[in-house]
Amino acid sequence: MKIRRETPLRDERVPVGHADLDKEILIVGADGRPVASGEEGEIAVRSRYMMTGYWRKPELTAAVIRSDPGGSDKKIYYTGDIGRIRPDGQLELIGRRDFQVKVRGFRVQPAEVEQRLLEVRGISEAVVVALDELDGDKRLVAYLVAQSETPPSASEIRNALAKTMADFMIPSAFVFLPALPRTPGGKVDRRALPAPSGDRPRLSNPYVAPSTALETQLVRIWEEALSVAPVGVDDDFLELGGDSLTASRVVAGVLRELQVTLSAARLFDCPTVGAMAAAVAEERSMSAGGRKLLRPKTRATRS
Repeated sequence: MKIRRETPLRDERVPVGHADLDKEILIVGADGRPVASGEEGEIAVRSRYMMTGYWRKPELTAAVIRSDPGGSDKKIYYTGDIGRIRPDGQLELIGRRDFQVKVRGFRVQPAEVEQRLLEVRGISEAVVVALDELDGDKRLVAYLVAQSETPPSASEIRNALAKTMADFMIPSAFVFLPALPRTPGGKVDRRALPAPSGDRPRLSNPYVAPSTALETQLVRIWEEALSVAPVGVDDDFLELGGDSLTASRVVAGVLRELQVTLSAARLFDCPTVGAMAAAVAEERSMSAGGRKLLRPKTRATRS
């Protein structure tokens, strides 16, 4: 079946269509066996025939063509593409297996994030990569080209993405470039993408410097945890690229530097340095009051 201009679509992703009658398309898991209907997996083709481009290439053939785990005399060609079969039987392409990454325990297809970014007003090109963190985890960084001289703010992009995506899929940093670097063949050269500068992103609110010693200490803790500077007292933690992992770094820094225990949940309830300063002051006041109530009484002296 062909996809025509008048074909109704359920969402923004255009399906590949139905397989031809002489083609057997499978969606398989890591074990090579078909997954349940509607689940994502690698797109594979089961056939008795060799695929074009693999004749007399034993190493390449062994990497992508294997025996059928079901025991038939057919071979299975693993395409490297990730997809699923829709309820109407159409094949939906989601991304590439070799680009799939794991972020905070969740599998993410950067291609899917790129597609959502291109739907944000003011963005003409988008590439998403996963960069290694010091603690061994990964974070998503989006490299973007704006449609005009005034690109959308990080706040606007995050708010737009949050309407249709889980928080772990939203990049922690948005880097705008005049143009994406490309190879001589015209593909995006991901190796040539620059590292994020660590500068404060353009937010919807203006920068406000700390005005107290406590706010200054908290700003330093936030900047170290987020690898972003400068951090303003009214800047939102999530809009600065914060997540559950960086939240744990912040609360650890507060305990280490200020000897105050805050939970990560409390940070999300107090998402700015100003709000956190008030929370820290409150915890200190409660702790001081508790110590006063628990202070042992002085022993009476005998006459």
